[in-house]
Amino acid sequence: DLSKRALRADLQSGNGQGTPANESKRPLRGFFYNLAGPQGSSMLTHRSLANDGNLMPSAFCAIASIPDALLFNTEHDLRHPKSAYGTSLRLISAQWLKALDELDRLRSEYLWKGNADHMPVVIDAYTQLLHRINEHHDACYSVLRSLCPASSAKATQIDTQFLDKAKLAGWKQFRDATKAYREDHIGLIVNTLKHKQGELCPIYFKSTLEFRPGYYLRDVLPGGAMGPSRKLHSGGNTAFSFARDMLMHLWWLYRIGDLLTTAITTALQVRHAHTLAAIPQSVGDANLTAVLERCAQLSPEFFPDEISKPYPRVLFQPVPTAVTLEFPTTARGIRMGSELRVVTQFVVDGAHLSEKMPYFGHMQ
Repeated sequence: DLSKRALRADLQSGNGQGTPANESKRPLRGFFYNLAGPQGSSMLTHRSLANDGNLMPSAFCAIASIPDALLFNTEHDLRHPKSAYGTSLRLISAQWLKALDELDRLRSEYLWKGNADHMPVVIDAYTQLLHRINEHHDACYSVLRSLCPASSAKATQIDTQFLDKAKLAGWKQFRDATKAYREDHIGLIVNTLKHKQGELCPIYFKSTLEFRPGYYLRDVLPGGAMGPSRKLHSGGNTAFSFARDMLMHLWWLYRIGDLLTTAITTALQVRHAHTLAAIPQSVGDANLTAVLERCAQLSPEFFPDEISKPYPRVLFQPVPTAVTLEFPTTARGIRMGSELRVVTQFVVDGAHLSEKMPYFGHMQ
């Protein structure tokens, strides 16, 4: 019979690491930081109603400014690039707001009632958000394929394969710049959920004064035990706080937009000798503006291993309306209290008799 067990254990986190004193430190997967830019530099994205007409990623205006004569989406039976990209952003922002709403309710219930019974609802909403974010890559590929006549390469239903064969100028740079995020993070999570029966498991750190919720990807570990994915969670010993994870995904949404703008500009210049001039678009997505404003208000209450890591700074300015995203910055998370309890929850089915919990050392 399936039984649901909530495992609780005291975690002394005065050193801010949550790692046993005799546990050797292992290198953390740091592609978020390494891909931010040249070592020692940061990437800065700024959007404003005054200059851009909206707060959408830069690709939104770039795509809307492509002359119809240079688009071939109908030859591929694809949506118009503006529709494909805009729809993806609309679906992402709508789900993002749902996740934020559920997270706010979870925090409120914990502060007022002292329980985290709403956590499964948050996990479900966040799972759907991760799926939407992962699907955004497909929208970007569709946009770039629409810049190629159907005769550019052998017909295939897979956009990336077509673009590889068509050798569209700018495509390789876009593919390579987004590869680590796409394959080692968001794609790894979604593919494990879809194809390996993976699960997002809730985890939170709590005390009378603090509440830090998040999740980890539960997967099969070497030897048959279940626990945090070794590929995703530093060898299977960490998890992600919602606060930092949301900021990282938001930064990547805008970073991908900038990279897509560069790819489009390059392709049009090389293929058609057309210099793209992005025209401000007054039509945007109010939900995405709300996401930006609310994410800018997220308190950097991260998990032990995340506190020393850089995270994106989101500065939202209501009047005149503008947003700035910078990563990495010198900002760091708020240090944890000296005594906290860590709580996680998962279903034991009897087939895997060993379970590894995050922050309790690596399995031998």
